[in-house]
This record gives sequence, structure tokens and C-alpha cells, in this order.
Amino acid sequence: MLANNELVLELVKIGMVTPDVGLALMTFDGKEQALSLMREKANAQAEAADSQPAMAGSSPPAVSDQGETFSAL
Repeated sequence: MLANNELVLELVKIGMVTPDVGLALMTFDGKEQALSLMREKANAQAEAADSQPAMAGSSPPAVSDQGETFSAL
């Protein structure tokens, strides 16, 4: 069990799996509670992002004299 969790942590550290996938792959007491808290946090962040107004000061794409469209950096 411990060796599995250590392997999963290493995979997360090197970017082979995301933290949420790593958590799902691990084995420990309280895992279901940790997964539930992670879901609640993700849902709260998604709701907060949805309620944010559009980016202020963003400009529409520019059009060159040849008709090409590009965005300002």
C-alpha cells in the first residue's frame, strides 16, 4: 500500500498524472472524504469562474490591410 502511494506521488511530481487522478489511485483511510472535498473545491472554482465578468479591456481582433485577422498581444 505505501509503495503504491509513493509511486503515485512520484508520477504526480513528474507530471505523468494530475493530482486528482493521483488521489484516486492512492490507498489510504479517509480517501472518500478527500475526494469529496476535492470535488467540492473544483465545483466552487468553476462556479466562481462562471460568475466572473468578461475580461475588461480586451480588444477585438485587428484586421490588416490585406484582410488578415490577428489578435493583439
